[in-house]
Amino acid sequence: MCYRMWKNERGMALITMLLLLSALSLLAAGAVVITNIDLRMAGNYYQNSRAFYAAEAGVEKALSDIQSILDGQGTITDKDLAEILQPELRGFSFDEYKIERSDSSFVRNIDSGPYLGMVGLYQPIDITSKVVGPGNSRYSIMVAVNGIQIPIFQFGVFYNDSLEIHNGAQMDMIGRVHTNSDFFPGTTSITYFHRNITVAGDLYRMRIYNEEKFLGWNKIMISDPDSNWTGLNYDTFDYLGNDEGWVVKTNEDFGGRLRTRAHNITPLGMPIPREIEPVEIIKRRDDEDGAALRLERLDWKADLRIYVDSTLSVIDIMDRSGAPVVLVDPAAIDTSYEAFYDDREKKWVDLVVVDVSRLTPGDIGNGIVYISIEEQPGRRKGIKLIDCSTLPGPISFCSDNAVYVQGDYNTGDWQPSAVMADAVNLLSNAWSDAANRDSTGGSANNASSTTYYLAILSGDTDNTADYNGGLENFPRFLEKWSVSGNRTCTIYGSFVNLFLSENADGPWFYGNPVYEAPIRNWWFDVRFLNFNQLPPGTPAVGSVLRIAFRQEFMG
Repeated sequence: MCYRMWKNERGMALITMLLLLSALSLLAAGAVVITNIDLRMAGNYYQNSRAFYAAEAGVEKALSDIQSILDGQGTITDKDLAEILQPELRGFSFDEYKIERSDSSFVRNIDSGPYLGMVGLYQPIDITSKVVGPGNSRYSIMVAVNGIQIPIFQFGVFYNDSLEIHNGAQMDMIGRVHTNSDFFPGTTSITYFHRNITVAGDLYRMRIYNEEKFLGWNKIMISDPDSNWTGLNYDTFDYLGNDEGWVVKTNEDFGGRLRTRAHNITPLGMPIPREIEPVEIIKRRDDEDGAALRLERLDWKADLRIYVDSTLSVIDIMDRSGAPVVLVDPAAIDTSYEAFYDDREKKWVDLVVVDVSRLTPGDIGNGIVYISIEEQPGRRKGIKLIDCSTLPGPISFCSDNAVYVQGDYNTGDWQPSAVMADAVNLLSNAWSDAANRDSTGGSANNASSTTYYLAILSGDTDNTADYNGGLENFPRFLEKWSVSGNRTCTIYGSFVNLFLSENADGPWFYGNPVYEAPIRNWWFDVRFLNFNQLPPGTPAVGSVLRIAFRQEFMG
């Protein structure tokens, strides 16, 4: 009996072993299947990830091209969008690549983001990017964007390069401040910033040309949206490598009124293609100019054009097509050779003098007046505007030379107006050419309080080796304003610096014989927030804003 039981148990052991081997085989087969599934899943995930990034690359290419169109001409046409080509991506093809307008352009208030409250031209666009890649991987991304154009004179201050301010006397900056680069505020006197500051770079409380930090407490005051003032007592150096901390701190202190690179502020596109220097918008037109320059050069836009040779003996007055123009009052244009000595430039100035009071609406056409004098080595050419208190209508004076604005400007029946030039010099009501003919370096003549209602677009001088006067001296002065209680320079307008001056390039200098500073009563003219009250020929800066995003895995 024991033998039979042992034989039965031996059979059971065999069966158990076979069952165990079968189970192990099943487990091994299952493991192989699972491994293969995992490998396939990993492979699919990898290929799908590549497909996603390929589709996203198509979107980014379209966004970049749309920004380039905004830079070069502002408005975007259906033809422009149709000419945007898909990127070349090795191993991937596009099932669909489509960039098309989703609605008509419209003007409206910007209702979100750092430019909240400004008015922009919205151009709605849809981008579709569908790709097919290795292993038939597919991905589709659809993005809705707005190409937004903001008229540049809606900023109280706009700098394409670094913005520096180190005013000696207290200064209020009314209006929005933007720089496409870094911001260098550092002052021993209180400076009040009443509205948003947007900085595409970083903020440093020092001067550009040295590393001496300004440590004065509560000298730079920024208002939050509830009109509470807080001092800026720190800068980017205090938060190196800690963008998140910088964002939290500035948002807590200023309620979103100060935003920098760390807040995702990026440079706003220029009113001219990226490959062309912004100074080109004020230069004389050329028959060889391409489409972009024909759209943006002010000389191509002007209905009244005046060309003068270097001797001031040949004056050509033309319309936009180049046909001769006879002004209603020919005495509106005069010349003055060796009119006065510019102590900042250390050169004699030869002038075309425009008596603005003698111009008529019929003379100025669309309101863009372009004046250009051939420059001459060793001398300075300039346009002087006189009798400017009452303007003939909306008007912008444009030139590749320096412009001198003498006396009260646009103080009568207000008109949208700008001066866009190589440099803009403000001369007071007390200015006299005859009193400024001393080339031996005497004392600057006394100014008198003067008011200007105008937007200024011009250049300044380099500030990497020495101070160039900063924002507080962006409009240039040639008189002694700080006498017997100080004289006030009142400006209602906008200050836009897009380039380095090419002709009026004399370095900034304070004191005799050049100038002493006025009391600065400078305000942003809020009328410029109305599209119908912008100066003729106002350039625009652009940005592409994403408003919707949808992605879809296609298999």
